[in-house]
Amino acid sequence: MTESVAPPEYATVATRAGKQDVIAFTAHHGNLIEDVMYWRITGGKTDISTGQSRLVALRFDRLNRLAQHILGDMPDNLMVRVSSQRSTPDQPATAQIDYIKGFIETIPASDRKVVMGTK
Repeated sequence: MTESVAPPEYATVATRAGKQDVIAFTAHHGNLIEDVMYWRITGGKTDISTGQSRLVALRFDRLNRLAQHILGDMPDNLMVRVSSQRSTPDQPATAQIDYIKGFIETIPASDRKVVMGTK
């Protein structure tokens, strides 16, 4: 059984409610293909470190968390992950994009601010 994960890439999902920056990748497990998109919100803001190298992001995150712990100010964190599966490469890889658009466009504006964060 063959397994592989493509390198993550930046993408943007445009909705009527605004644009959402995401990280996207594709994973293969045998004959199954999974298209994944995700984003993180830290302290109400879009987490731009999501796409940085793991080592840099990990070091920065640890230092940031240590400072927040010492100061007693730990922000809320939210990760949104949406994926869809296909059985052949010929099928379009758009189900997760359609879901994100529909979800963001239908939730109340107050919830949308939490889910999308601020830039």
